[in-house]
Amino acid sequence: MPGDIRQVARELSAAGANGSGPSLWPVDGVIVTEIEAIQLLSGARAAPVGAGGIAGAEGSVRLSVWGTRGELELAEAAVEAVLGEPPFLAPAP
Repeated sequence: MPGDIRQVARELSAAGANGSGPSLWPVDGVIVTEIEAIQLLSGARAAPVGAGGIAGAEGSVRLSVWGTRGELELAEAAVEAVLGEPPFLAPAP
């Protein structure tokens, strides 16, 4: 359910003041989607054609990409640069 993330963080902090409950640390920033990243890095256009998967592809997206030969080469190089990036795992407590 959408809401004010800062208010939720304040309420969680108040409820778990002793540090034993869940907490949120909202972080400000600019959100860049995969579609926007392709455009920013290569100049090509992209559109989602599928998402999700199994066997390690959970959370993945499939994009169709259009552009000049040079733009497509830049887009492919950008994707290949992050291909195989290990998943982010928080350190064990």
